[in-house]
Amino acid sequence: MNELHFLSPFPVELLVKSGIVIAIGFGLALAFRKSAPDWKHRILIQSFSVAILIPLVLMLPRWEVLPARQPAALPVLPDSDTVEQVTFSRTSPAPAISAPAAKTKWRPSLTDTVTTLWLAGIAFLLLRMLVAGIRLRRLSQSAVRPSKRIRELFQTAAAGMETGPVSLHLSDEVTSPFSHGLVRPAVFLPFSAEDWSDEELDMTFRHELAHVKRRDGLGVLLSRLVLAVNWINPLAWVANRFAIRFREEACDESVLAAGHSPTAYAGMLFRQASKKNDRFLQTCATAMAETGTIEQRIKMILNPSRSIHRRPSHFAKLGAATFTLLFLIIGFVGSQTVSNKTSPIETTLKETLIPRVEFQDTPLKDALRFLGQKGGGLNIILNAPESADTKITLRLSNVPLAEALRYTSNLAQLNYRVDANAVVVEPIDKKDRIRKGWDRQIKHGDGPVAQKLQSIIIPSIEFKDTPLRDAIDFLVLKSKELDDSTDDREKKGFNIVVNASSPGVDSVITLRLTNVPIVEALRYTTSLANLQYYLDSNAVVISDNPAPVTGDLYTEVFDVGRTAATYFRNANNAKDALEAAGVRFGEGGSAIFNEATSRLIVRNVKGELDLTKEFLRKSEAGQLPMPAAEGADAVTQKLDFLVIPKAEFRDTPLRDALQFLQQKSVELDSESAPESKGINIILEEGDRAKGETVTLKVTNVSLGNVLRYVGDQAGFTYEAEPNAVVFRPKN
Repeated sequence: MNELHFLSPFPVELLVKSGIVIAIGFGLALAFRKSAPDWKHRILIQSFSVAILIPLVLMLPRWEVLPARQPAALPVLPDSDTVEQVTFSRTSPAPAISAPAAKTKWRPSLTDTVTTLWLAGIAFLLLRMLVAGIRLRRLSQSAVRPSKRIRELFQTAAAGMETGPVSLHLSDEVTSPFSHGLVRPAVFLPFSAEDWSDEELDMTFRHELAHVKRRDGLGVLLSRLVLAVNWINPLAWVANRFAIRFREEACDESVLAAGHSPTAYAGMLFRQASKKNDRFLQTCATAMAETGTIEQRIKMILNPSRSIHRRPSHFAKLGAATFTLLFLIIGFVGSQTVSNKTSPIETTLKETLIPRVEFQDTPLKDALRFLGQKGGGLNIILNAPESADTKITLRLSNVPLAEALRYTSNLAQLNYRVDANAVVVEPIDKKDRIRKGWDRQIKHGDGPVAQKLQSIIIPSIEFKDTPLRDAIDFLVLKSKELDDSTDDREKKGFNIVVNASSPGVDSVITLRLTNVPIVEALRYTTSLANLQYYLDSNAVVISDNPAPVTGDLYTEVFDVGRTAATYFRNANNAKDALEAAGVRFGEGGSAIFNEATSRLIVRNVKGELDLTKEFLRKSEAGQLPMPAAEGADAVTQKLDFLVIPKAEFRDTPLRDALQFLQQKSVELDSESAPESKGINIILEEGDRAKGETVTLKVTNVSLGNVLRYVGDQAGFTYEAEPNAVVFRPKN
C-alpha cells in the first residue's frame, strides 16, 4: 500500500501558498529599497510569519457547507418473484486447483518520491537546528566571565538601550561576536576580545544589543523554520539571505547612530569577517560578521549620502499594510471551504457496501427501488419512463452502492447523476455514448480483477451447446472456488456483468479447454458469442461495446509512409481514418495529417497511441483492410494496400507478367466483395507490347510499385481508371 499517497496534495498547496507569500514579501522589501533596513526586515519577517502558519492552517479541518438531505419514504421491495436468486450447478464439477495469488509490488510514484525527499530535507534542516541549539546551550555552560573592564563597558552600552537582562560570556570556541537566546539572551565574545580597544568593544556591544532589543533571535528561528519547510524553493533561500542582510544593516545603523566613525566601524567588521566563523552555530544565532553580507554592509556604512533614519511615508505604510492583509488572505484561503462536491448522497453511494445483488429479469424500476432501500431510503428518480419495465439481469457481490447503481443503469442503456436531494437515472447523452463495432478484445488492466483473471487456473472446461449465460455462471462459480487470495468468502472471485441488450447474449457455446487461466477461458467464451469484455473497477463487463476511452492525453508525432499517406488523403480527415482502422478517441482526442510533411499529429491516451503506431506499421507491411472508396480512388487504394509477397520474372513477356499480377491481386484482396476482388489490368495493343519482356525479382512490395517497376523496364506507364489499370507506352 502506498503509505505516502495522502501527503501528495498537502506539500503542493503548502509550497505554492508559501512561495506566493514569500515572493510578495520579498518583492515589497525590494520595492522599499530606499527605506530603512529595519523596515525592509520587518516586511520579510511578516511574510515569514504568515508562511510558517500555512502548514498549521492546512492541517485544520475544512469547513464545508453541504446541501441538506431530505430522504423520502420509498415503497417496500417487490416480492421475491421479481428479485430472485439464480444458481448454477454442474453435475461433475472439475477438481479445484490452488493457484498462487499474484503479489503486488509497491512501486513509489514520482509524486511520492518527491514528497519523501521534501520531508527528508525538512527533517535534516530541523535536526541541524536542534543540534546547533544544544551546542549553544553547552557553550553557555562552559563559557567564562569577562574582565571587569569589559563588563563595565557592556553595562554602559546597555544602559541606554532598554534591553532588559542580558548575560555576557567569553569562550575559546567563539571566533566572532554573536548573540543568542529568546527568554535569556546572551552575548558571546572570543577570548581575543580582552585585547580589543574600548571603542571596538562599544561598537560590538551596541551591535549585539541592538539584536537583543529587536528580538532578532525570534526572527532567526522563524526564518530558519520557513527555510526548512520551503527548502525546495530557491526563492526562500534568497529571501532568507536578504533578511539576514537587512537585519545586520539595521543593527549597523544603531552603532552609527551612537556616534561611532563609519570608517572605524567598517574596519572592525572587515577584521571580524576575515576570521573563520562557525556557520553551524549561526543557524540559531545572530553573528556580527555574518558571512555573505559584509560587502553590502560596508558599502552602506561608507556611503556619504546615507541617511540613517530613513522612514517610509504614510502612503508607503498604507501599501505595506495592504500587502500584509494580502499575505493573510493567501495564507488562509482554502481553509474555509464552501463546497457541495462531497454531498451526503455521494458519501452514501461510496460508503454503503452491498454484500449481494441478484436481479433475474427484474424490471428496472424495481431494481432501483431495491438499491434505494439499501442506501437507507435514498431517493432514486427514474427520468426515463419508457425504461421502467426494462428487464435487468445482474449478479454482484461485495460492491459499493455506487457501483451497483452504475451497472444497473448501464444495463438499461441509461446513466445516473447525483442531484441536490436525489439520484437521477436518465438517458445517456448522445456525445457520451460509446461507439460500437470495434473488433478487438480489451483485456488490459492491473487491478485486483485483472490479477485474479491471470492467477486463477481452471483445470477443465467443457461446454457443449451451453447457453452463454450458463457458461458465464460457471466461470463466476469457478472464480470463487479457486480464488485463494483471500479468506473472506464474500471477496472471493469476481463479478461478471453481461449487457443483456447486446447481440449474442443468447448464443450457445461449444468449447473444451484444460488447465487454462480464467482470462483465456473468458476470451474464448466471449469470442464465440461475437462479444468482447473489458475490466471495470469491480467486475468484468461483457458487451458488444468496448471499454470507454479514459486517461491522460498525450501528443505524439508520427512519420507516415506512402501507403498510409494515401489512406489519410482519401479519408475525410485523419481522425475518421484512424477510427475506421480501430483506433478510438476519448474526449479531447484529435488527429491531424499534414500532407506537405507526411506527418501525423495525434492526441490520445497511451494505449490508443500504441494502436496508432501499430496501424502505421501494418500499413507499410500491407496488412491493413481496404478503406471504402469509389471509382479510380478505389483502384488507387488497392494499388497501395495490396502487397505482393514475391514476384520473380525472368525474360517474361510483359502480357504474362501483367496477367500474373492481376491474378495475385484477386488472391490477396480479402476485403472486397467476390465480384469486385482484385484489379483489372489492361495492356494497350501495339508492336511494342508484343516484344517487351521483364526481368524482375521483388518481395513484399505493393502492387502499385511492382507495376511501376514492370512499366519502367518495358517503357510503359500506367494510369488508374474507375474500373482498371491501363498500361500505355511512354511518349
